[in-house]
Amino acid sequence: MTNAPKDRLLVYNVKEGWGPLCKFLGKEIPNKEFPHENKGATIIGKLMKTHPATLRMQREMLFILSALASLGAFGTFKLYKSGHWRLCLHGIFMLKNIFKELFSFGV
Repeated sequence: MTNAPKDRLLVYNVKEGWGPLCKFLGKEIPNKEFPHENKGATIIGKLMKTHPATLRMQREMLFILSALASLGAFGTFKLYKSGHWRLCLHGIFMLKNIFKELFSFGV
């Protein structure tokens, strides 16, 4: 930056809007509002809903939690059938927490 000619260097903050940028480029200021893609940190939410990698992770988590819930349900059933109803209650509470996590993703 110290070697760049002053007429070819723009030190710019996007909060300044169109004005300095258009002046530097020698263009007219557009009639539309300056784009603010990340107002309110919306980029992360958008990526969580649309990016292929995050969608894949969500599907994998859904599968894993579903498998854990199924195993837990089967184990609870086996405990119930063998007469260990107190352990069965503990298993039911664990299942409740697994399903709570499963549906907290908003998937």
